[in-house]
Order: sequence, then structure tokens, then C-alpha cells
Amino acid sequence: MDKHLRKLTMAASVAAMMAGVPASHAEDRVVAYVKGYTGDEYYTTQECGVLEAAEKAGVKATISGAAEWDAGKQSTVLRAVIQTKPDVIIIDATDSRAMIAPIQSASEAGIPVMTVGDDIEAEIPFTFLAANQFRGGEMAADRMIGKLPSGGKLLVVGVKPGISSTDQRQQGFERRIADNKRFQYLGVQYTDNDQNKAAAVVSATLQAHPDLAGIFAVNLITAQGAAAALRQAGVADKVELVGFDASPTLANSLRDGTIDALISQNPRELGVAAVADAVAYLDGKRDFPRRRELDPFMLSADNLDTPEGKAAQYVASCD
Repeated sequence: MDKHLRKLTMAASVAAMMAGVPASHAEDRVVAYVKGYTGDEYYTTQECGVLEAAEKAGVKATISGAAEWDAGKQSTVLRAVIQTKPDVIIIDATDSRAMIAPIQSASEAGIPVMTVGDDIEAEIPFTFLAANQFRGGEMAADRMIGKLPSGGKLLVVGVKPGISSTDQRQQGFERRIADNKRFQYLGVQYTDNDQNKAAAVVSATLQAHPDLAGIFAVNLITAQGAAAALRQAGVADKVELVGFDASPTLANSLRDGTIDALISQNPRELGVAAVADAVAYLDGKRDFPRRRELDPFMLSADNLDTPEGKAAQYVASCD
């Protein structure tokens, strides 16, 4: 869908949501947003969208999240949220399998649940909303192919298996690269979402493969670690780095040339759309698609400071 049209559609959804709910009734409704974890600009930016849409709709939004990306800790947070009996829960699931039972508990408590960003391998959520992760991986590969016409060795710096979003980014990248015989794919190395481990992985790969041509880092943390390792090795101008997510730190690395491109998920837009879906569900809508995906946005030095580029960047706070 055309990006301008998509934004108009999103705005119309929120406007309709506001018009269709009597203020006295809407104010009693609680939409609970459970982050993947706190302290991450992606989730902060999504939170900003949730709060913005909730305020416009006249509903109350609560925000919760564990201190780190961990299914067990997110389960504990979710159980606490269930006890507060919100009208609907929006959750970014930290594990596609481990979070099935906790989300089932919410459903059994009579609380409708939708997933955003990361899904589970079950039909419990009434809908799932995310950026098209597979397409984002393809976009990263296309950028790499265009920047490296002679080919070369490529590395993927991952988080860990079992996370629906990063798995799909990796798969999209691998599918596109597999079609191009000029590249030697060194595979994926996982980092448990630890920036220091990501930097260590890149440093070790550079020692083993000094002719490394390109890196795809699948999320904010891995991209920050990879960028730090390239700077430390003094090869930021020789190795193409494409990262997923667009934190302020990563935007600065894009600006100084350490990173060649960033794939943004437009999390603020996702937060707005998630609240629109949540309130529509409470109003009686049931014909949601099980999965709905929006186009990612690729940031480069050419569009970083454009209005659309600025809107796609993440923020550290909602102030």
C-alpha cells in the first residue's frame, strides 16, 4: 500500500474509533500494552504511539514490561497485568512458543489479546500486527547486493532462534542472498540480544575473515554491537553494515557512515494501529485478519533528515 495512503487510513481508523465510542464509556476502558522489555527505543517509540492513540480515543492505556528480553520474566509481568483485569491486552511476545501458555491464561481469564511486533505459534490472539519482517530482510539484502557489485563474504548477526520477527528477517535476507552466486554466506551467529556479544562476534569474524564484505544485524542491539566492532577494528569504511531498527544511536552511526542503511519498523505507527484494533474489538468488530503486515521503511544518508525519514526514527522518550 502507498505509504501516504496507509497513513491516511491509519488516521481514519483512529478518528472512527474516537467517533464510535461514547466518552463516558470509553474512559472506563483499559488497554494494557506489554512491551518486549523496557529501556529499548523501539518499544519506547511504540509506547508513544499507544499513548497517543489511547488519548485521542479517550481510553486508558497502561504500560508494562520486564527489564530484559526474557520469556519467563515477561510471563511474570503478563500474569500481573491479568490480575488488573484490563479490557484488552496488546503484547509483543518474546518467544513464539514459550509465551503461548501465558497468553492462553489471559484468554481464559476473559481478556482478549492481540500480538504486535512478535507473534506466537497459536491462534489465541484475535489479530497480529507488525512490520513485514521477511520483506525487511529482503530489503537489507537488496541494499547489500547493490552496494557490493563484486560480491563477497556476508555475516548475519542474530539474537536467538525462536523469535518470530528476527527469524523472519534472517530468512528474508538469506532467501535473497541465496539467489546471488557472487556472495559467500558465512551463516548466522547468535548473541542473546547482548551488544557486547554482538561486538565480539563481529571482531572474531573479522579476524577469521579479514575480507568480510558485509554484515546484516537483525535488530537494534546487534546493530549497535556490530557498529562498535567495525569502528574498533578501523574497517567501518570497508565493511557494509545494514541494521534493523532505527534508534538515535544507530541514526548517528548512519550519519557518520559506520552504517550504510537501517530498516525501520515504524513502531509509533504500529502502536497507533494496535490501539485502533484493540478498541474496534471492544466495539464488537470480529472480522480481523489473523495477520496484518505494514511495509518497513529503509533509512539511508539520503533520506535520514526528510520528514518521512524523521518519522521512521525511534525515540528515547515520549516527552
